[in-house]
Amino acid sequence: MSWSNFDKLISIYKFEIKLVNLTPLSIGAGKSASSALEGLDNPVVRLNDKVYIPGSSLKGALRSEAEKYVRTTYGESPEYVCDILDPKGENGELFRKDKLNEKYVPCLVCRIFGGPTVASHIKVFDAFSQKAITETRKCVSIDRITGGQHPGRLFDIEYVVPNSEFNLTIEIENIEIMNNSDESKVIRYLLKKMIDEGIQIGARKSIGLGILKIKSFDATKYYLKDGELQKEVVKEKLTNFLSTEVK
Repeated sequence: MSWSNFDKLISIYKFEIKLVNLTPLSIGAGKSASSALEGLDNPVVRLNDKVYIPGSSLKGALRSEAEKYVRTTYGESPEYVCDILDPKGENGELFRKDKLNEKYVPCLVCRIFGGPTVASHIKVFDAFSQKAITETRKCVSIDRITGGQHPGRLFDIEYVVPNSEFNLTIEIENIEIMNNSDESKVIRYLLKKMIDEGIQIGARKSIGLGILKIKSFDATKYYLKDGELQKEVVKEKLTNFLSTEVK
């Protein structure tokens, strides 16, 4: 795979995923939405009255997991994980591009998720739920210095109850998942992580909220052959590949 390969279609992997939250899920719509649900300080995000998980939040969580994996597996070098928050710093992509000139290659994580110098090869769409049930919980603000509660600082949050299902679509363009490239190894790790353990998303992760896991998925590969778009169902092949891969 070429990190800059966006001008032609090599392959598109499309995943139709059913997610389930193992623990309460709290992705807040912000204080500006509080008036929509009287008495709530932070209601969950909705679109047309349907509870959903923003694709940007999911993609951010996946990128964070990818960065942890890459740092552990490949090391701390910016050629593998750049400083995405300071692109002009010495570990940032803009600095590295200016310094390396023609030898420049974006970091491994940016080659998958995009960054200041390259577009993303992954599209993560909003995940909607048809039957999600929400409840509210009264919480108290904690003083980080004393460890005690702030007097009078009670607030209500809304959360999605566990075992709610969300439908998610992810598309991966021009990365061949079932080979030995570094990019494909990262993607397979993320898939296995979501299938086996889940990832955390949203607020209050420190108390165990927001664990999302793949309940089931379908995978289809699209590619061109003789000028015609071909379609191959690859769920079984990919599942076998993941199960036989050395952990």
